[in-house]
Amino acid sequence: MIQQALKDDPKLKVVYKHYPGEKPGSKFAALAALASIKQGKYDAFHHALMATSGQLSEFDILTIARQVGLDVEQLKRDMKDPALENLLERNRAVAKELYIDGTPGVVLGLEVMPGVPNIHKLERLIAKEREINRRAASPTSAF
Repeated sequence: MIQQALKDDPKLKVVYKHYPGEKPGSKFAALAALASIKQGKYDAFHHALMATSGQLSEFDILTIARQVGLDVEQLKRDMKDPALENLLERNRAVAKELYIDGTPGVVLGLEVMPGVPNIHKLERLIAKEREINRRAASPTSAF
């Protein structure tokens, strides 16, 4: 749904925040995705991971990394960067504050939703948020 919304609306900006769940491999996948930024392959890797259904093992994650052109040995070294673990901890804290307890989750303006809404609802929420922002940005007169 997010990819469809981005395709339909080039002005839309999406910010991904990795928040690994409890499933085995979830934290490994999040660290690998974040580490892939150093090789300039984040988008391809992230989308390949998201397109895969079911639970992924570490082997599966590294296979996908290789398929999108990542240097897997470098990726493994980059995953050990303590800054990535710190980032995941900060993301967990934000998720907790927003009462997000699973993935995926969507935050759009003041709306916090578990999962990803269908494309029609997502488009309505985007339009609503843009209208709120447009009103807030337009000069008003008290006279």
